[in-house]
Amino acid sequence: MQVTRRRLLQGIVAGSAIAATVEAAQGAGADAAHPDDPLEVLPIWPDLAPGGDRVKVIEETVERENALGLRDRIIRGVTQPRIAVFRPHGRMRGALLLLPGGGYRHVVVDKEGFETARWLSERGIAVFVLFYRLPADGWAAGPDAPLQDAQRAMRLLRAQAAKWAIDPARLGVIGFSAGGHLAARLACSHSLPVYA
Repeated sequence: MQVTRRRLLQGIVAGSAIAATVEAAQGAGADAAHPDDPLEVLPIWPDLAPGGDRVKVIEETVERENALGLRDRIIRGVTQPRIAVFRPHGRMRGALLLLPGGGYRHVVVDKEGFETARWLSERGIAVFVLFYRLPADGWAAGPDAPLQDAQRAMRLLRAQAAKWAIDPARLGVIGFSAGGHLAARLACSHSLPVYA
């Protein structure tokens, strides 16, 4: 598909509409567990992620204060990169690898991850939210650690397309903030060999 100014503008408007709808539809607060959190969470590496010999961080999920009483979790020190699966409701209309933001200091769970994934899955899109490693956590690949995870996740999803009943040619990527940067890196460097 050719990218024109009209299509780009449509994408920006659609993204803004998604964000506004998600914000308006958010629940009543930070309960212990949201009933719509995914039940399927799968590691993307068969063992440990590459280049972790010197990694000393301990993964932690932090619940942040929110003036509106909305759920706002972040994950610091991702040590086991993984995807959270949101299966589509109704007829399948496509699939997305979703990359939340967090300034490469943490990964945002709710507003740039699960909430958007729920909204999209209710509209027939299969969504795979990636929790990726962070550059400053001591991984041997440094700034390429998140790209390793994004490449690996996309390759796994395409290789296992039949398992997820998705069309590998209709698997896109979307990201927010640092996740948007990572999505752009994935699109431009999908074939760059950043891991064995």
